[in-house]
Amino acid sequence: MVPVVFGAVTIVFFMSRWMPGDPAAAYLPINATIEQKRAIEHWLGLDQPIYIQYFRYIADLFTGNWGKSSRISLGTNVWDLIWAHFPRTMELTIFALLIASFLGIKAGLISAKHRNKPKDTVIRGAALIGSQFQYFG
Repeated sequence: MVPVVFGAVTIVFFMSRWMPGDPAAAYLPINATIEQKRAIEHWLGLDQPIYIQYFRYIADLFTGNWGKSSRISLGTNVWDLIWAHFPRTMELTIFALLIASFLGIKAGLISAKHRNKPKDTVIRGAALIGSQFQYFG
């Protein structure tokens, strides 16, 4: 498990560095000067060698220093944005889990009671189709 997570984190880091575009541009106005661009690159650590950027990325990942937002609320800590929405996310997750558990158990009991009959076939078909939906949890 740890090697898989480490591999995924490494792939995400290098793919984000090799993608076209300039990360510093997200923090700058269109008419920014070269000095402003270099200041943002220094602030983001993009002026460092790639291996130093990688080790800083790993250290920041584990210490919860996930940077500043460049989209939602410019300059706000990402961690603060996540925690601001965490209670509502947990509320939605718990209610969805309760509803899905209730419906799943109920459907399973009906399917077991009517094994290999039309009700069972419909429930299994619905479960198969339902399992193919994207889950963004």
